[in-house]
Amino acid sequence: MNTEDRFRILGAIELYGSISFYGDSQYDDHEGRSSVLGKALAVQLNMPNGFIEVLEFCFDLHDIGKVIIDEKTRNKPKLNASEMNMVRGHAMYGAKMIGRLNIETSLKKIIADAIHYHHEDWDGRGYPCRLQREEIPIEARIIRVVDSYDAMTHDRPYRKAFTHGHTMVEMEKRIGLAYDPTIFNVFKRMVASG
Repeated sequence: MNTEDRFRILGAIELYGSISFYGDSQYDDHEGRSSVLGKALAVQLNMPNGFIEVLEFCFDLHDIGKVIIDEKTRNKPKLNASEMNMVRGHAMYGAKMIGRLNIETSLKKIIADAIHYHHEDWDGRGYPCRLQREEIPIEARIIRVVDSYDAMTHDRPYRKAFTHGHTMVEMEKRIGLAYDPTIFNVFKRMVASG
């Protein structure tokens, strides 16, 4: 990755972080925590350094599409069908935002696809495109596992945080459904070892 692209991406991350911090009274640095955990998982998966650097950017930006959804809707404990569709649209909105970055095309595609598909499920029942298995980019499959774990272990408007143990029990029920079994099992070993 060249220096200009790196600075442009870091600028987008900084801007998104500022908007999130000042525009959301419930801001809790989900992206930052997810990025740290995602990098550790990628290391455990023996991914090369270049992949890990790009994956960190994907984590830092994976929910950027939520900036166009008003805070009241984002923080409601119960959403109606229209609001749910809007919130689910954050993956598509985020990918479109990344598509506007002036960075190298293949790098842009990796980041945009990771954002667009990070709610796809291994069994094809996720959203927005119902991709399954290896159709889902590996970056998105990694984000899917870590994003779920972090969301479940922290308070959300619709529920209190689960304990680590409860979270792992719930996630294990979805191996091969929501989560790539290989990635999940490496993640499970990693968090078990501290």
